[in-house]
Amino acid sequence: MAKLANFATVNMSIFSPRDLSNLVWSFSCLGHVPAADFPAFYTALLHSALPVLDQLNPLELANLAWALSAADPPETTLTLADARLISARVATIVAQAPVDASLLSQFHQWQLWLDECGHESADLPAAVRDAAHAAFARATTAPSALQRLVATDLRALERVVRVEEEVTLPHGHSVDFVVEHADAGRVAIELDGPSHFLAGGSRKPTGATSLKRRQLRHFGVNLVTLPYWEIETQASSDFWDGWVSGIEVGGEGRTAAPGESQLGVDGRRSSHGAGPSAAELTELEADGREARSRRRRAHLERMLSAAAQPLHDQQQEKQCVDSASGK
Repeated sequence: MAKLANFATVNMSIFSPRDLSNLVWSFSCLGHVPAADFPAFYTALLHSALPVLDQLNPLELANLAWALSAADPPETTLTLADARLISARVATIVAQAPVDASLLSQFHQWQLWLDECGHESADLPAAVRDAAHAAFARATTAPSALQRLVATDLRALERVVRVEEEVTLPHGHSVDFVVEHADAGRVAIELDGPSHFLAGGSRKPTGATSLKRRQLRHFGVNLVTLPYWEIETQASSDFWDGWVSGIEVGGEGRTAAPGESQLGVDGRRSSHGAGPSAAELTELEADGREARSRRRRAHLERMLSAAAQPLHDQQQEKQCVDSASGK
C-alpha cells in the first residue's frame, strides 16, 4: 500500500475524478495510508480532487468525504477552505435529487469530522445535517449470539447496576451496550466481531472501526472495546475443553488410543472404551460452558475496572486541586 500511495503521489494527474475517490476510499477502508504518515499523498490528492468535485457523482463524493474523515488529515493538509468546498458540494448534491441513506450516513461522518476539528463554518446546512443524522441513526444491526451471551454475563457481574443493549447515542453512533458500573460509571461497550477487522485473521481494525472508535472517544464516550478473540464462545470447544480438563489417561494428559479405556468426568474409568457415555458428555459440555462463562465474566470485570481508573484519577486530581485552593 505504501508503494501505491507513493506512486499515486507523484502521478496523481493520471487518475480520473472517480479514480481519486475510489483510491482514497480503498486506503481508508483498510486503514493502511493514514494522513499522519502520508501527508504528501493527501496534499496531492486534494490538489487534484478539489477542482473536479462537480464531476463526482453522489457515491463518489460520499466515498471521498468519508475517506477523508477516516484518514483525519491535519488542517495544514485539508484546510478549512477545502472543507468548505467539500461541504458546499455535498449540499448541492443533496439538494439536486434524493440521496440514498447509505450515502447520507457517510455525509454524517463527514459532519462529525468537522465537529472534531471545530470547523463550524464548514458545517453542512441544517437540513442536510438533520437528514444525514437521521439516516445514520437508523442504520441498525441484529444482535449476534455472541452479543446475547455477553449481555447475560454483564448482568451477572456484581458491580454492574444496569445494562442497556443497542443504544443510539446523541451524535448518531450506536453501541452494543451501555453499562452503569458502580466504579466506572456509564461505560459504552463495543463487541467487535471478525467483520470489524481486516480479512485473513488480522487483528488490525478496519478503517470504519477505527473511525467509529475515534469519534466515540472524541465525543466523551468512556469506551471499552472487546475484540471477539478475547471472548471465548465456540460451542464446539465446550466439549474439548471439558475433555482435556476432565479426562486424563495414564497420568500423561494424552488422548486415548482406539479401544483404550478412559477416565470419566468423576475420575473413574468409563464403561465405554471409546470415550465417555452420553451422560458424561452432557456433563462435560455443561462444565465447559460454565467455565467459559466464568472466564468471560472475569475478563469483563477487568475491562470495566480498567475503565474506572481514569475516573478515579480525575477524582483524585480534583481533590488535590480543592485541597490546594482551601475548598
